[in-house]
This record gives sequence, structure tokens and C-alpha cells, in this order.
Amino acid sequence: MPILRIAGSDTTPEISFNALTGVLNLEGRSILNNPETFYQPLLNWLDKYLTDPRPNTTLNINLEYVSTSSTEFLFSLLRRMKKLNEAGKTVSINWNYQEGDEDMKETGEEYADATGLTFAYVEQE
Repeated sequence: MPILRIAGSDTTPEISFNALTGVLNLEGRSILNNPETFYQPLLNWLDKYLTDPRPNTTLNINLEYVSTSSTEFLFSLLRRMKKLNEAGKTVSINWNYQEGDEDMKETGEEYADATGLTFAYVEQE
């Protein structure tokens, strides 16, 4: 299974998903008018990964901003992580946020509460 890499822009996050290591990274901003076009290849890749995942999967989320239109797709991503966890695999989710950005930390807490997953909150300088 290939590595999925998508370059980021001012409105889209940088994506780096590696099936060999089980490390999935999202970094930047998610401010999209049509998030389905951007996120669907990511979700398709993840569905394939879920058929033969690593024993340990780490999802690193380092987003400066998430628009309302992107929220559903992040939930879709996290629901897939929950399925992986329920299948007995170890899933680690690191929610990174900028120092003092309590709004973004609270956004991560809301995602964690809604999905029932445990997040590690990492404050970045």
C-alpha cells in the first residue's frame, strides 16, 4: 500500500499517511468550500489501510483551524480510528495545538468526547 502524501496549501492541510509505519499526519488548516473533494481520497486510503493495519496506529493532528464544512470529514476519519481501536488495535491520537489556543484544544476535546477516543493534547510553542 503506498504512502499517501498531499501537499498543504493556505486552505488545505498537509497529509502524510504511511501504511508501513502506521503514522498518519494532518497539519495546517482545513478551510474548504468543498471538503469532500479533498478528504474523499484520504478516507478511501484509510479504508484500504483498515483491511490490513499495523498493530499500532498513530494519528497526529496539528491543525491551526478547522472550518465547519471540514468537521464532518474529521469525524469520519476519527470514526475509522475508533473502528480500528474496537478491533483490538492500539490507536494513539495526538491533538496538537498552539500555545495559548484554548479554542483549538477545546475543539479536540469535543472530538474526543463525541467519538469516545482518548486524545493526548500537546501544546506547541
